[in-house]
Amino acid sequence: MNFRSSNVTTSLKLLFLSIYFVFFSNASAALIDLPAEVRSDEFSLSRKALALKGYDPVAYFKDGPRRGNRQITHVFRGIRYRFASESNRALFVQQPTQYEPQYGGWCAWAMADKGGRTEVNPESFKVIDGKLYVFYDGLFGDT
Repeated sequence: MNFRSSNVTTSLKLLFLSIYFVFFSNASAALIDLPAEVRSDEFSLSRKALALKGYDPVAYFKDGPRRGNRQITHVFRGIRYRFASESNRALFVQQPTQYEPQYGGWCAWAMADKGGRTEVNPESFKVIDGKLYVFYDGLFGDT
C-alpha cells in the first residue's frame, strides 16, 4: 500500500511539474534578457562564480553531466560556464540559450512548487523539450 501511494505521489508531482513547465517556462526566458550584472544575481552560482557548479551545460544534452575543464570556459551575458571539451564550448557559443539551465540553474521543482531558490545537485537533471532542468538531491530528498 505504501509503495502504491508513493507512486501516486510521485506521479502527481511529475504531472504538476510538467504542467508548470508548459505554462510558465517562458518566465525563465526572461532571465536571458537581463543585463549581465542583474543576471548574475538571478543565477545559482558556485563560490567560484560558475554556473552549474562547473559542470558542462552541453554535456547534459549529449552523454549526461560531466565536470567542465577549468581551462575551457566561456562567459555568456555575465554567467561563466566550464566545458569538458572545445567542441562543447563551440556548440554553446553558437547557441547559448539552448544550453543554459532553466530558472537560472536553481532547482526547477522548488521554483515550480513555491518559487523558492534551492541549490541543486548538478547530476540530478532532466532534459524536457530540449531544455535543461536541474534539481535538488540531498539530505531532504531527491526532487
